[in-house]
Amino acid sequence: MINKYVIFYAVLVSFYLLPVFTMPGHAQPSDPSSDEISRTLDAVKRRPTDSRTFDKRAKILETWFISSIASGHEGELRQIAPPGLLQNILILRQNGRDEEAFKMLDDLFMKMEAVGIAAPAVRHAATQTAPVTAYMTVDYSRSLGAFGNYIFGATADPRFNRSEYPLVSDAGFRMIEVTAPPMPPRQSDITDPSSYDFTILDRQVESLVNVGVKPLLWFPLVRKPDNPDNYAAYVKNVVRHLNNDQWNGHAWDVTVFRFGNEPDNQPFWNGTQQEFFEAYGTAAKALKKLNSNYVLVTGGLMMGVVNNTSNNAYISSWVTNFLAYAKRNNVPIDIFSMHAYSGIPYYLFYNNFRLLKTELQKYPTLSNLYGSPLPGNDEWNILLGDLWSGSYHKQFDTAWTASHSIAALINMIEQGVSLSVPMTGTSNRPEPDCHDILLVDCKLRGKPSYYAFKGFNSLYGNNRLYTTGTDHMNFAAIAGGSANSITIVFSNYDVANYLNKYERSDGPSAWPEYEAYVSRFGVPRIYNGFSMTLNNLPWTSGNVVYEHYLVDDTHKLELIDSVTLKGNSNLSFSGGITAPSVHVIRLYPK
Repeated sequence: MINKYVIFYAVLVSFYLLPVFTMPGHAQPSDPSSDEISRTLDAVKRRPTDSRTFDKRAKILETWFISSIASGHEGELRQIAPPGLLQNILILRQNGRDEEAFKMLDDLFMKMEAVGIAAPAVRHAATQTAPVTAYMTVDYSRSLGAFGNYIFGATADPRFNRSEYPLVSDAGFRMIEVTAPPMPPRQSDITDPSSYDFTILDRQVESLVNVGVKPLLWFPLVRKPDNPDNYAAYVKNVVRHLNNDQWNGHAWDVTVFRFGNEPDNQPFWNGTQQEFFEAYGTAAKALKKLNSNYVLVTGGLMMGVVNNTSNNAYISSWVTNFLAYAKRNNVPIDIFSMHAYSGIPYYLFYNNFRLLKTELQKYPTLSNLYGSPLPGNDEWNILLGDLWSGSYHKQFDTAWTASHSIAALINMIEQGVSLSVPMTGTSNRPEPDCHDILLVDCKLRGKPSYYAFKGFNSLYGNNRLYTTGTDHMNFAAIAGGSANSITIVFSNYDVANYLNKYERSDGPSAWPEYEAYVSRFGVPRIYNGFSMTLNNLPWTSGNVVYEHYLVDDTHKLELIDSVTLKGNSNLSFSGGITAPSVHVIRLYPK
């Protein structure tokens, strides 16, 4: 997995210094080399940091942290510079306490000298295997249950971009995450309708309802509420406004609610585990009293599994303690969420949720709707994107991200994930406010990922069918069936090729995951063909139509093959494929 210690520093520095390092058109200075780190260290010794040199030196220090971890010095770095130290320096600078910030930064440079300056890591050439055929089977007679609409999720523009909602509908999304208005600051305002600003939320929910999409309402939660009763009243009042036609409100059907975000990540939660559990419990009990059918989602954890890439991977204390607290205090949890960012499907998207599902099944009574809480993921993607780093990542504009996204989603669904909200959506803005992670470009034209999700979303309304063929790295397949059709979606990815094209090995990347996977399982297969067998079909008389749609860097979910053939209980199809690509195959009686 991407080292979370690395991410903490990269995210933190980018958050505070984004205006400094982000130029118009997404241009960004190249990362400092080891020579530049050495020159900066010498400069610090000669002349203390001041307002002119602080920003650049903070960036140099960030790179030094990352390269030190990549070269195996994480233990030393934790002793010298725990994550909170750099945060404190940046906050001091933000709060105008410049001299303290400058001195602490210089002291940190001196301490880092003992760690040494690591040479940039050399990217490992990925060992390639001879391309092989991917074999799939689909059994129409073995239904695994209906696909729920919580799987077909995405995010919305928090500033309200009216142009995105037709695209939401066209792409077939069924759930979009929106944000609740803030809690009024004064106790006397909690019950005053005029103290809430519902303008943007009402526009978003109305737009979603008009295109047949369910909202997922997110309540931000960054610190322990001063008064739990007031917080419970605030949450109930927002929901009553949306659903109960109160306060000039509406009679919409908003039923899914999420509380907080990454409480195990210091910038997003200023408190203890216990305080977060209590705050969630306050809101959860309040909403279940309003309507026991409301679906409650925990704030997704940044790191729900520890030591991901080792044989000793285990569930974090944030998961185990949260579940134990909920059981002791009768706190309802319907969906337990954690996040994932990685270019590799296996560890964070498949194995992590396998471990989470096993843990959740130990608590068979926490959810009045499902028994055991279901796994969910309300924030994920191939990597963090420009919102965090400040630089524009071109892979988001290609079929590499498209094929990764569908493979990752299929891997999660295999492990019981019932809610998926990738960190992406159908809104964007013109340059220079145009972001990489989104499904559309600066002119709202669909990227390959847009069409890949559109193809996947065609599974909505189907029963999931038993399907084989997924290898959890380079190939993933899933199928759905109805009375009149079968839809098969499969992704052909190439982890090593993607990493070689887009991810360095001397910074936050998925290379350590890849190397761990290869050392344990061997080099993943690369595929240039598929062979699909469908069994126990109901169309044994008449004709059946076979259609093959393709998403890659030149095909926008376009029909590339169509044939009509005589019906049979068992049918087989094959063809050539390239990576990266996403394929949608439909069969229906004529």
